[in-house]
Amino acid sequence: MSVILLVLVFTCTTLLGCLKAAQLNTRQHTLKDCQHFFRLLHREMSYHQKLIDDYLLEYSRHYRGRFSTFIADVIRQEGTFAHRFSETLHQYQGVLALTRSDFVILEEFSRTVGTVSMDIQMAHLKFLIDYFEIEYQTLLKKVDQKLHLYVLTGILIGGMCVILLW
Repeated sequence: MSVILLVLVFTCTTLLGCLKAAQLNTRQHTLKDCQHFFRLLHREMSYHQKLIDDYLLEYSRHYRGRFSTFIADVIRQEGTFAHRFSETLHQYQGVLALTRSDFVILEEFSRTVGTVSMDIQMAHLKFLIDYFEIEYQTLLKKVDQKLHLYVLTGILIGGMCVILLW
């Protein structure tokens, strides 16, 4: 019985390390998708004068991943764009693995679109592209190191718990 409990403790701590590593990996992909989305949106808005929902629909049709699923859910919601985007963003908080500052910036984007001049919207989109590029590059430098560190820490803590409980 005690051996089963020890194996269970070891497995749980190892899985926690793996989950943390998976969350970091998800954040990396989400940051890249956000940057790509805002780059495409900036390009499209500079050449075409369409409604934001048209851009979102086109993006969700052509790209796959967590972020495009998020965008598709924004389209399906009812109400103003800011409300739909904010509500869907809160629903996807754990799925997208973004930080609180990322969420604040994305919510600010939802309040800016369609409410200010086109020049301000374009400047804001440029800021978002740069922001997500910096976040992505910063994370990229640390990701390999941290992925292994999280998994190894989970294993080591599990091993330590097994030794202490034995």
